[in-house]
Amino acid sequence: MLLVPLLLVISSILKCTISIGILCPDQCTCNKSSNIDDYANHLQSKQSVAVHCLLGGLKDESLAKLVQRLPSGTTTLRVVGSEISPNNFSMSEEFTRLNQLQHLHLIRCGLYSLGKRVLVKMKNLNTLHLEDNLISHIGPDTFDDTEQLQKLVLRNNNLPLDALPTGSFAYLKSLQILDLSYNKKRGPFAANIFSGLINLRQLALDGDPLLQQDWRAFDDLPNIEKLLLHNCEISSTPPEYALRKNIRLKHLDLSANALTSTDLGYLIGRLPAIEELNISKNRRLLTELTAGAFAHARLKSLNLAGNGLGQLTNASSYQQQHHSTLMLLLNGSRLEHINLCNNGFRQFQSSMLVSSRKTISKLHLCGNQLRFVDDQMTKEMYKLNLLDLSDNRIETLPIHLPSQFSNLLLLNLSGNAISTLHPEHMRTLKKLKILDISRCKLTQLPGYLLDLTYSFDQIYLHDNPWNCRCEVGPLKKFLQKNKHKHSLRQVQCITPKDMQGLSVISIDEQHSDCILGHAQQSTRLKSKSSLFVIIIGMTLIVLLVNVTIVILCIYNRPNGTYRTHEENYEHCRILDLPVSQTVAVKSQSPTSNQLLSI
Repeated sequence: MLLVPLLLVISSILKCTISIGILCPDQCTCNKSSNIDDYANHLQSKQSVAVHCLLGGLKDESLAKLVQRLPSGTTTLRVVGSEISPNNFSMSEEFTRLNQLQHLHLIRCGLYSLGKRVLVKMKNLNTLHLEDNLISHIGPDTFDDTEQLQKLVLRNNNLPLDALPTGSFAYLKSLQILDLSYNKKRGPFAANIFSGLINLRQLALDGDPLLQQDWRAFDDLPNIEKLLLHNCEISSTPPEYALRKNIRLKHLDLSANALTSTDLGYLIGRLPAIEELNISKNRRLLTELTAGAFAHARLKSLNLAGNGLGQLTNASSYQQQHHSTLMLLLNGSRLEHINLCNNGFRQFQSSMLVSSRKTISKLHLCGNQLRFVDDQMTKEMYKLNLLDLSDNRIETLPIHLPSQFSNLLLLNLSGNAISTLHPEHMRTLKKLKILDISRCKLTQLPGYLLDLTYSFDQIYLHDNPWNCRCEVGPLKKFLQKNKHKHSLRQVQCITPKDMQGLSVISIDEQHSDCILGHAQQSTRLKSKSSLFVIIIGMTLIVLLVNVTIVILCIYNRPNGTYRTHEENYEHCRILDLPVSQTVAVKSQSPTSNQLLSI
């Protein structure tokens, strides 16, 4: 009998011993849990442990202590300095004790360098994030013997891209993603800056000025598939040799530059594999127009946001001009996805998409000045399954939505002035999975309308001016039933003032005497109606009985007796007769019973 308690004690001691060895540091979270038993299970099953230290305030000494206390099975470590309390330490040799570490994030940590051969000892390191630091120098030996590294992010540092030593990245034979955005660059790229990156698939140079001679640097990237050149101050036609050797390039981002449609037409014409092109916010796009500039056979996705395609000065010819401009650019295209947000359109017709309207499945029209939805907006767009109409000026939707809406899987109406929805809208959106009606003017949604959204995977209702009096009952019931479909905390009351800021889901009878379930309200209403009908019925019955009694009384009333002048005269005459004659006369006159029988 004593054996069982003894075994329990030993088991408890062993468990505590295991737990002590894997305690998560106080300023960190491990696997998003604080349960020590979970850590023990992770170690025993050899599962990875992710550690997140996001409070900041770490120095060299405190960092060393923190690393020493990390679970030995740590595969992911994120150390991020906050704006209030940034980190300030150097690359520590302590990281090398984490022999299972695969993903290391040291963000806003005040790093000036990567140390001497620290990374060499981290044989399993796969991903290295070093953005938002002060790194100003790297050399060939920095990444010596780190062929396993596949992703390197050096975004927003002080690296002189025009003065890096030759072959700084040459040892990164397995690197697939490199981000050098927003570093220092005053002249052309350093010689052979990308030499050795034969397996690189994605390169980001956002915010780094790109000169004409810099296009040559991309010749060392034969397998590049995604090139991000956002805000690189490109304002002249790329040279003829630009990107000719990058035959596998599929995604090209040239947004926030100053290229014309003619420049772009020449450039993408030499890219046989191009599928996605982002040319949003190119301020010179419309200065030169080339018909069919985007008619590339394989181009599927085009981002034209923020190019002023709808903001033309001559109001009288507004429709004709923006029709012809967009139609000219898209002539011959076969796009599947187009972004036309923030172009100042006051109206939109699918005919502006010319040949692409029958192939487009995703249409973004956010941030324009659209006031209504009509059949012309999506006419003949039979493949459309995503429509973004957010941040326009739409106040009402037609009861009968365009027929193409029946194929939508996602509809974004957020940021409009819509105050009501009709049940017919939900019936039309029979395939819809995601509906965003946040940031509108909705104050209530009837229960019968919410019931029609049962097939949705996600519905966004936050930031509407919800009225949390009696009308909020159906909405609260819906939120309770569909907690997985939306963010409950953001669905908040705006009126009345004493409930402002409260989450609709948290309201109870203490806050509102009218918060009853929809079914309870219906039951009370039905009960009151039934009682009213009963009272009316009883009143009618009583009235009918009284009328019947009155009619019967009138019909069966006995006939009254009366005397005529002749009868009075006869009576007086009888009084003057002798007794024998009086008896004879009486015998001739009718009795009272005879009168009643007449």
